Amino acid sequence: MTIVEPLQKRCSFLKHLVKELGLENVTIENKRSEDFAKEARESFDIVSGRAVANLTMLSELCVPLVKKDGIFLAMKGASGKEELEQAKYALNVLGCTLDHIDEYELDEAKRINLVFNKTKKTPPKYPRQFAKIKKEPLLGNKK
Repeated sequence: MTIVEPLQKRCSFLKHLVKELGLENVTIENKRSEDFAKEARESFDIVSGRAVANLTMLSELCVPLVKKDGIFLAMKGASGKEELEQAKYALNVLGCTLDHIDEYELDEAKRINLVFNKTKKTPPKYPRQFAKIKKEPLLGNKK
């Protein structure tokens, strides 16, 4: 398992936690996802992101790390289905198709897991730098 975290303080905590729990084969990468993708592009069977960004942005950060025929798992809250509608263009561009949706309640809050299959390679220009991802999300409505 590889955990990508840009903040050094959280990385230190995660390393401590891994040691205390006696976990093996866990790597903590102190990098931004879009930078990590340059060295680990399309090398993971499963990539997940939680509480990072809306699905359009999250997809651009995560999908380039997923191998073709791998899985992208987006853990979302109650707005997950609405985010899915907004992210359809981005997911298509990045090479993913929806496999299924899991819905459940956790601590009286609705949770939605969106499970995608990566069906084709992600174009090399993705992910872009985070400022560009945020300013110009892949929405498909440009002329």
